[in-house]
Amino acid sequence: MSRAVSGSLRLAGRLALARGGLKLARALGFPVRERGYQVWYDTISELSELLFSDFHCMNYGYAPAPESAGPERHQLGLYDYLALQAPLRDKRVLEVGSGRGGGAAHVLHAHGARAVTGLDLSERAVEASRARFDGAGLRFVPGHAAALPFGDSSFDVLINVESSHCYPDVAAFLAEARRVLVAEGVLLLADFRHREEVGDLEAQVAQSGFKVGYQRDITPHVVAALEADDARKRNLIDSGSAIPDFLRRPIYHFAGCKGSPMYEDFRSGRRVYLAFALAAGQGRAAAS
Repeated sequence: MSRAVSGSLRLAGRLALARGGLKLARALGFPVRERGYQVWYDTISELSELLFSDFHCMNYGYAPAPESAGPERHQLGLYDYLALQAPLRDKRVLEVGSGRGGGAAHVLHAHGARAVTGLDLSERAVEASRARFDGAGLRFVPGHAAALPFGDSSFDVLINVESSHCYPDVAAFLAEARRVLVAEGVLLLADFRHREEVGDLEAQVAQSGFKVGYQRDITPHVVAALEADDARKRNLIDSGSAIPDFLRRPIYHFAGCKGSPMYEDFRSGRRVYLAFALAAGQGRAAAS
């Protein structure tokens, strides 16, 4: 048995356990939920390194996106869309939930940020990002969204893409985000919720002290990206001969492939994808 096959079988077992734990945790609503997501994303990161070494972004994407931007243009296009809401050039940028590091690297190189820090709960993801992208102006650190390991007023812009739905305490994350931003700072947030949870997210934002500068439902653009990117994703998944057949369905779901429950939720409107630009506002320290 090859290393890839034996490794994928081992990881498949962990992934199945993590998936079952997530379902239980969602029902319980306890802090164990976050540990479940950590195990899930640690395993996804390790599996991706084993089978999909060119997979650098972990969001569902935004369309339209220019062909010239490469195979992950829709995923990077979501960062480009957010960057329209706040200038990133010469800014100190923090990405909370940096995943495999491709988005943070794109912000540095394509948008001219002065420096970019990527933070992720998954230490495996941080290690993989460091190996792939670490360099001048770019660093990756492990950390917790509700206890950011940075001083007050350390960043000009904070980016949070498709991560906050994992947090057991979104209000704590928003408070930490506002703390580490300068007075003129901006939080760029893009994420999804079940339709019945949208009001909860909007209430959390309203109570956070941030001022909403921009809010849009971008679900149609996300669905368009999933459809445009479907063949590429399926080819990556289906070409992985080391992936056990029983694992393909949850990977299709995780990737939002057409026909998967995730894709159908977005297409039908059961899940809504929102984008925000939130100003830190008064009460924050001025930039040094």
